[in-house]
Amino acid sequence: MLGVGGVGLVACAAQPAAAPTGTNASAGSAASAAPTRFTGQFAVSNYTALADWAPLIIAQVAGYFAKRELYLNVLQLAQGADAVRAAATQAGLGAAATFSGVTAIDAGMTNLKIVANMVNAPGMVFLVRPDSGITSPAQLKGKKIGVQGETSSATYVGKKMVLQAGLQITDAEWVNVGGVGASNTALANKLVDCTFSLPPLSIVEVNAGRAKVLVDTRKVAPNLPQSSLFATDAILAKSPDVVDRWIGATNDGMKMIREDMTTAAQIWSQFIGVDQAIALATLKDQVDLFDTKVTRASIDSAVQAAKEMGLMTSTLTYEQVVPEKYRVK
Repeated sequence: MLGVGGVGLVACAAQPAAAPTGTNASAGSAASAAPTRFTGQFAVSNYTALADWAPLIIAQVAGYFAKRELYLNVLQLAQGADAVRAAATQAGLGAAATFSGVTAIDAGMTNLKIVANMVNAPGMVFLVRPDSGITSPAQLKGKKIGVQGETSSATYVGKKMVLQAGLQITDAEWVNVGGVGASNTALANKLVDCTFSLPPLSIVEVNAGRAKVLVDTRKVAPNLPQSSLFATDAILAKSPDVVDRWIGATNDGMKMIREDMTTAAQIWSQFIGVDQAIALATLKDQVDLFDTKVTRASIDSAVQAAKEMGLMTSTLTYEQVVPEKYRVK
């Protein structure tokens, strides 16, 4: 229904509207001089299926991009690793899972940098069917658990959930179910016994009685950032103001969510095609997770997660991942 597969282009330009200025002065508040028009694109996974990107969509529709003379097409891909790769090789800008980004940078995609965070803790949940009889992660022994690829934060958090329940990773069967829309379908069709999900789709499924929440992963990995904004060295060198304007518009989207959540929910719900009540419930659930600041602790947590998964042997540093301008002092 809302899952995004393959690649598509969606026009991001909107007419300017009255808007608050960005909240992160060091990263993109509206400049006093009129900015130069910039036309480009950013790569993103599951743009209309994840609450992570609500601030970007709100910024798009409310005119915060256009106010800054940013006219960006959205290059949509199914998974975070694909969005990271497209950002590094094609778009120059990207929005994807932090975990996917740091593993890609460590693997050699060193031209890519994290310039902002989006969601600063896991916003995902793990769902089971209401009639499954499963009430605890400890009951997942011998069960099929829906996750994504090895570089996905869903896979990391799922395995950490099982370990914290006293099981071994090998006690369960791990199934790559693809994107969040496909994960809910896999659960409904009994292809898996438990699966990751993210709002708003997780809230839709629970409200419809098709699923129940087994674990809120904020309790599993509270310091792990879920998603970030990326830029290449090339665009940072050639057009650093574009990156600042992009982050500033994103901050404006976050500010609307905090200060006028009803309007934000109306904008977002219409764009992604869900009931406004679902959108509002999602934003209320996620609002405290939205923050563009990239702290050392958040990057260290993502790197440590990758090392625990055996995906990284080196110690990737904060300084290697985050340009000086965007580091939290």
